[in-house]
Formats: sequence, C-alpha cells, structure tokens
Amino acid sequence: MPTVSLVFEVDDRGVGTLRNAKGELLEVGRGFDRAASRSRRFDSAIRRVTGVLGRLRRSLLNVRNLIGTVFGGVVLTAAVRQTVRAFAEQEQAVAQLNAVLESTQGIARLTSEELQGMASALQDVTTFGDETIIAGQAVLLTFTQIGREVFPAAIETALNLSQALGQDLQSSVVQLGKALNDPIRDCFAARRHHVQ
Repeated sequence: MPTVSLVFEVDDRGVGTLRNAKGELLEVGRGFDRAASRSRRFDSAIRRVTGVLGRLRRSLLNVRNLIGTVFGGVVLTAAVRQTVRAFAEQEQAVAQLNAVLESTQGIARLTSEELQGMASALQDVTTFGDETIIAGQAVLLTFTQIGREVFPAAIETALNLSQALGQDLQSSVVQLGKALNDPIRDCFAARRHHVQ
C-alpha cells in the first residue's frame, strides 16, 4: 500500500499564526473546563435545592396531618360534648317526668317507660327531639283530667300545633292541656289560639 506524506512549509508569519491558534485553542479548552466546573456546581446546587424542597414537602405533609388531627380532635370533642349535653338534657327531662308522675300519683295510668317509648316514636316522625317531647309530656301530665286514652293524641296534637304555629312545645301543651282539662271553660281560649 502506498503512503502519502504531507509536508507543510511554514514561514515566520505562519508560525505566529499557529502559535495564536494554539493559544486560542488552549483558551477554548480552559473555557470548556470552566463551563464543566460551573455545570458540576450547578448540578450540585440543583441536588441541594431538590433535597430542601423534598424536606419542605415532607414538613408540609406533617403540618397538614397535624392540622387534620387537631381539627378531627376538635370535631370529635364537639361531638362528644354535644352527646353528653343531649344525654344530660334527656336525663333531666326523664327526672322531671318521673317527678310529675309521682306528684300526680300516676293518675294518667301511663308509666315512665311507656311515655319515653312514645317520645322516642314521635321523635322519628317530627322535628322535635325526644327530650323536648318528654318535657312536654311532663307538662301535659299536670292536667290530671287527661287520661291514658286521650294522652297520646293530645301530645301528638301539641307537637303539630307547635310546628304549625311556630311556637315552642310547652306553650302548645299548656294551651291544649287547658282546653282538654276543662273543655267547657277553655273552649273559647282554644279558639283564640286557632284550635278547633
């Protein structure tokens, strides 16, 4: 195989140009070295920022979970408080009912358990809670002429009257109780309150 040889002849001017080109090539090489160094520092900075953002994300998730736990605890505490309050109101209403039954010597021939069962059933079909209904029953029991046969319809009528007129149950029970306890005397009073 034949070989080819190239021979360059460079004059003084060419040597200077080659030296300049070599210097420029060395400067370009140093520029690449600086760029590579900066690129490594930039990559390192990006890794640090990514690490910081990851830790920040985990911290924010922990804060979110903590807020959720605190809020859940507040809601649970409020629900427990409301349940305890409702239980206390229920107990107070039952105690009042039992006291009225005792003071009237059970003249209506209804037991506390029957009345509580009635209140529970009425609670399911009205907007009133059973503790409110039990309190209304206790007031209605004070009208001793209202007996076992009339009492369930009377308390239901009082509930309907309260709902229709937008008044509290105790007011409706008192109005109806007066009318039923002495119908002749309180007939006109009932008519004044739209009861016919």
